[in-house]
Amino acid sequence: MPRKIIDLSIPLHNGTFDGMMLDINYITHEENGRRWAQRFGVEVDDLPYGHGSSSEQINLLTHTGTHVDAPYHYAPVDNKGRPMRTIDQLELENFFGDGFCLDFTHKKPSETISAQEVDEGLKKIDYEVKPGDIALIHTGVDKYVDSPKFLNIQPGMTRESILCLTAKGVKVIGIDAWGMDIPFSSMA
Repeated sequence: MPRKIIDLSIPLHNGTFDGMMLDINYITHEENGRRWAQRFGVEVDDLPYGHGSSSEQINLLTHTGTHVDAPYHYAPVDNKGRPMRTIDQLELENFFGDGFCLDFTHKKPSETISAQEVDEGLKKIDYEVKPGDIALIHTGVDKYVDSPKFLNIQPGMTRESILCLTAKGVKVIGIDAWGMDIPFSSMA
């Protein structure tokens, strides 16, 4: 069967609620035409239709929207004192590969997902994890990304459920929630 790349990213726009700073200034063709004319010392009428290219000026944190948390996100050094890797130090190959999806849409906000439930989920889809697989955790909370509820309604993986997946050879874990844990409000 031919491989298919599936884009799971969530588009960013003003109004996306993920608790992080996000501000997108949409620059029109006309506005950029005026900017270009000034920058290059020409008249707006010298540009085709007086237009420049449309563009977006974005101010955001790296934890906004669909993203990868590099090891450095969690700590500057590991438990042996070695520097943690930043996102630019991670190999792109890590983010392409066979994947499987475990359905935890039945879980309630702040409930945890145990290692036993991970094993049960794998049995349910009749899947044997291979080294290098990518695990996708479906909670269903992504439909609330534009709502203030988004930060407070996800179930979360436990340390044991993460270790269960990595021990089986999973190299990357994705989730449709704000993070892997239960909400901060519940942890507090």
